[in-house]
Amino acid sequence: MMICLLPIALCAQSYMVTRTVGSVTKVVGTGKQTVKVRQILKASDVVNIGAYSMLELLDEKGMKKISIKSPGQDNLKNMMNSKSNSVVEISAQYIEYLKSQVANQRQIAMSDPATITMQGLDEDSLQQLPDGAGVAKEKEPQGFRQMAMKEYEDFRKQCIAQYIQFVRNAWQQYDGRLPEMLPPMKEVPPVVYDAEKESQREGKSAPLPFDKIIDKPQVEEQPKPMARIPEVVSSDMHFCAFTFYGIPVKVRVGNNLKFKLRGLSEKDVADALNEVSADVSDNTIRDCLEIRYDLQMSDWAYLLLLRKMAEQACGEGTDEATLLTAYVFMQSGYKVRLASDRLRLYMLWASKHHIYGKNYFDVDGERYYALEELPMSLQICKTPFPQEKSLSLLIPMEQKFGTSATGERTIHSARFPELCITYRSNQNLMDFYSTYPTSRLGADVMTRWSMYANTPMQAEMKEQIYPALRSAIEACDEHEAVEKLLNLVQTGLEYEYDDKVWGDDRAFFAEESLFYPFCDCEDRSILFTRLVRDLCGLKCILVYYPGHLAAAVSFKKPVEGDYISLEGEHYTIADPTFIGASLGRTMPGMDNASATVILLE
Repeated sequence: MMICLLPIALCAQSYMVTRTVGSVTKVVGTGKQTVKVRQILKASDVVNIGAYSMLELLDEKGMKKISIKSPGQDNLKNMMNSKSNSVVEISAQYIEYLKSQVANQRQIAMSDPATITMQGLDEDSLQQLPDGAGVAKEKEPQGFRQMAMKEYEDFRKQCIAQYIQFVRNAWQQYDGRLPEMLPPMKEVPPVVYDAEKESQREGKSAPLPFDKIIDKPQVEEQPKPMARIPEVVSSDMHFCAFTFYGIPVKVRVGNNLKFKLRGLSEKDVADALNEVSADVSDNTIRDCLEIRYDLQMSDWAYLLLLRKMAEQACGEGTDEATLLTAYVFMQSGYKVRLASDRLRLYMLWASKHHIYGKNYFDVDGERYYALEELPMSLQICKTPFPQEKSLSLLIPMEQKFGTSATGERTIHSARFPELCITYRSNQNLMDFYSTYPTSRLGADVMTRWSMYANTPMQAEMKEQIYPALRSAIEACDEHEAVEKLLNLVQTGLEYEYDDKVWGDDRAFFAEESLFYPFCDCEDRSILFTRLVRDLCGLKCILVYYPGHLAAAVSFKKPVEGDYISLEGEHYTIADPTFIGASLGRTMPGMDNASATVILLE
């Protein structure tokens, strides 16, 4: 398809649209039309620029590039004369470059809110680019990259300024919602395998029915800033140093972070935000994001890091610490809402997960929580920030915490004495996991188990126990190897009900089952499937019966016993709570007709 570019020089006071961001419309009679790239506009045309939006024009005759960023509605002539917008003189070479990009339907800088050419950018800049960033691979004119980067940063500043202006407006009153409580689960007690009763089933295989399948949770890219966070050279800087789960960290903060909220009115909060958003705080955001990257932090860990940093800088439990946490979290790409009951300031964050046991606020159909307990009524500023994303509670990578070794523990298999492991747990990891909120993804509570089961085991634990386990199973075929691991979990750990130990249901990550003196059926199944996937490389699923969680393994060679047929594969039942039972044995009393399959990575 040929694209014809009309020479702007033929139309006096006419301009070519080279880029739009957000909501940009042209007023036509009583209606509006969306302004598109390559469209020709006249100086007399009336356009509407929405909040966090931008219109960029090319004046080929005047050799100028015009950026209109201020929201509002007026004719182009008046908008271009506004001091808050920019008119930049450009070279003939740059004009040809812009025209070639438009002709090829590639916008040169941002795409909702912006993209930027990547040629020649440093690695840090690439990491900060928003999702869907466009890439211009052609050779850039001299100086174009520097110009594009400056526009990129200027647009972010414009968005921050507009956000703060919105904060000055009246907030809305919201009533909170009571916590959603975890549905009670009457646990089925463990059963000891009775060889005589089960002997009649030897040599038989039976497919098991199931009602539904819980899919694997989808891991998405972590939120990131809507624009590159620049490095700021300043002497007005000192380090905020603290230890985060055993890791010493340092974050640059400026003296402007010693701000004080004069009150909790909309104006007071906006004024304080204006102080916090000074250029020098960009280094604070950069340092926090770098720590998140270096330590492979989950969103939950990153939120806890920011709270600790802010309390170290501004004082524990202060409104200033809340505001700083909210600002850095928001600038890192997360969905944040400020709230107040006129007694204190609250930071609300949106979660992709429905969290149990915490009251929340429903804002525009999304649940917002806080780290602390919330009152049941709040004034909330519902102003969004561009490209914000909700927090995820998934932990897709091994997080790097400092080591604080606990006492030594040994567990062994009753049936296979050679299967014996001795190890020390990491107290820092246990402390972090104790903060992890119980939640679900979507409508089904059973999604929570796959979150725990898909979390990788920490390297320091694997280094302690995997060599011994590999040595014990290296001469075995896959069937024998899994039998040994199953018996280790069945007989090496002590069973107890969660309500007796914790007062409520609590699932464990794999390392927690190795640390705490007691565990139940769900914990055993999570640990067992983690060991089988890591050590044997076999696919596993979880199988839920009312009150009981078991597992199943897909073997490369057929294995006798009960199995679940799924997408052409047989998953043989392996129940870590059916004490002493071999593979393929379903624990007595389970209602197979109501089983649910939970897929794992």
